[in-house]
Amino acid sequence: MKIVVVIERQKYHLFSAYAPQTGCSEQTRSGTCSMKRQLKCHSCRRHRDQGFVIDAKRVPYGAVATQHQSLICTLKIAPPKPKLAERRGPARIKWWRLKDKEEAVVPSILLPAVTTVDETWKGAAEAITRVALLKLGVTKPGRRKLDKQTWLWTGHVRDEVRGKKKQHHPFLIETTADNWQRYQIAKKEAKKALAFVKAAHYADLNRKLESRDGERYVYRLAKTRNRQTEDIEKFFGINDENGHLLTDRRQTLKRWREYFANISTVEFANPAIPCAPPVHDPVQKITVNETITALKQMKSGRATGPDVLAADMWKSKGWNPTGWLTEFFNQVVAEKKVPESWQQSTTIPTWKKKGSLGDCTCYRPICLLSHSVIIFERIVNSCIRDIVELTTNQCGFVAGCSTIDAIHAARLLLEKHREKRRAVHLAFLDLEIAFDRVPRVVIWYALRQHGVHEELIEWVRILYTSPKGRVQTAAGTSSEFPISVGVHQGSALSPLLFVVVTDVITKDLQRPAPWTLLYSDDVMLASEDKASSSHREQFGVAPIVDKIREARLRWYGHTLRAKNGSVRKIGLNLDVSGKRPGGRAMQRWLDTLHEDLKAVSIHPDQGVKWCQHINRVKWCQHIRKADPAYKRDKR
Repeated sequence: MKIVVVIERQKYHLFSAYAPQTGCSEQTRSGTCSMKRQLKCHSCRRHRDQGFVIDAKRVPYGAVATQHQSLICTLKIAPPKPKLAERRGPARIKWWRLKDKEEAVVPSILLPAVTTVDETWKGAAEAITRVALLKLGVTKPGRRKLDKQTWLWTGHVRDEVRGKKKQHHPFLIETTADNWQRYQIAKKEAKKALAFVKAAHYADLNRKLESRDGERYVYRLAKTRNRQTEDIEKFFGINDENGHLLTDRRQTLKRWREYFANISTVEFANPAIPCAPPVHDPVQKITVNETITALKQMKSGRATGPDVLAADMWKSKGWNPTGWLTEFFNQVVAEKKVPESWQQSTTIPTWKKKGSLGDCTCYRPICLLSHSVIIFERIVNSCIRDIVELTTNQCGFVAGCSTIDAIHAARLLLEKHREKRRAVHLAFLDLEIAFDRVPRVVIWYALRQHGVHEELIEWVRILYTSPKGRVQTAAGTSSEFPISVGVHQGSALSPLLFVVVTDVITKDLQRPAPWTLLYSDDVMLASEDKASSSHREQFGVAPIVDKIREARLRWYGHTLRAKNGSVRKIGLNLDVSGKRPGGRAMQRWLDTLHEDLKAVSIHPDQGVKWCQHINRVKWCQHIRKADPAYKRDKR
């Protein structure tokens, strides 16, 4: 057995071998046993690495197997020290300290007057960042957080532990009953003090878990404990286009950038999008109440985007920034322009919990956007939801409906048909890389089809004027690349835009629920007709029945032209003695072939004679069918 371990771009090969036993002569086995008694264990290291070896010993008993003896070698290997540029992620502002230092941070921030979009946002971002860096501090990337449990070492516990040690030393010098009794009393007092501190700490912990922010605290606690069980350094390797593992940081980062840049810039082939009539109705300005509602929907403790400004600052109760934000949002709408930092995003590849860890396609790209643009998106999202009327078949990203509703309806549909012994056929459609590949032109068309005002569409369009992104992984952060197609996964507006698009493109396909169920990009079609030709024609799915028939007939001709002694010819002419039992006959391969021959205008009784009298080329030309083509390919 061989295992390859990659450490610091260097591969270490570990081998495990078994002594000859099974199938060997008695002389060979006895010789192996005698060699085993004289076996000398060696630890092979390079001359320059001899200083790493501290100790090596052979365990005399068979800990692994009867033919093996374990060799234990102790090496002193220092953990790798990554360079500054190779650390995992940039430094972050400690926004979680804002709750305790709110009175010192908020009054020090002076927001500028609203003039132009770029100038105003630049001044506000600099003012907030300067105060946050000074009052809250920043993290040091690359350093592991160690829980040293400093809360356990209080003054009372320290005094009791020192008293126990003072009684322990006299007992070691003179082991008398009095010294032993005094040591036991001091030991019990130290345990009581320690138990009292632990009880108080865990009582406070339970109080935090039952509070309003208890759920967030549980996730933080679980994340911290999970990181303590991880290795010193996260593995950052990924497979290239040919499936070869990349272990170099620069090559790995380049591979991630090329993969996401290809997704974000390459658009699927699609037919010309028809034009929809626009709705030119006036839209009211953004109000303070809409900004307050959007701020309430923002959650605390979320990862920030490229501008490192957290929503916790805008939600702080120490000041009232809603008026300033409302005025700034109206200025953005008036100028039809957003700040440069609102166009930037950071993509975090998140494993889907399925597939290979080395495959880029098994990762979901989660985008970290500026929290301020998410607040603006929530306002736009609320305005659009008041206008659009989605189909009742849609269960994704809709208030009062979830995936459980769709599962419940589908199960009852199957149950009721099973009860009446009626056939029902289901088809499930899943769009590939749906969020990242939806064309922007289709989004504007779908919004117009739902009667959204042209002014609101313009609000959405300015968010996708010139978006740029970068990839952040364990290998580092890549350079920027343009994003010209798709919507962001992690945006507050993207789910609504996507379900609107799905509703429009499946409009002709939909039937009343539960015959058609939608959950975002997942579509379920149900029908009592197995053919469902109307669904296939409406959805543009290519039929493959003719192509499967061609493959069966090609093999049938290949079998008939074979020699009489061949295996396939013997199996075709095989005859089993006996009578067929009563009841309906089972469908045979030859029965299916008879139907295929009728479909190509050949009588089943003449099939054998017809195939044997012509050559292979003419037979293939007669049964050949065109490759299935999608509806969009025929245009």
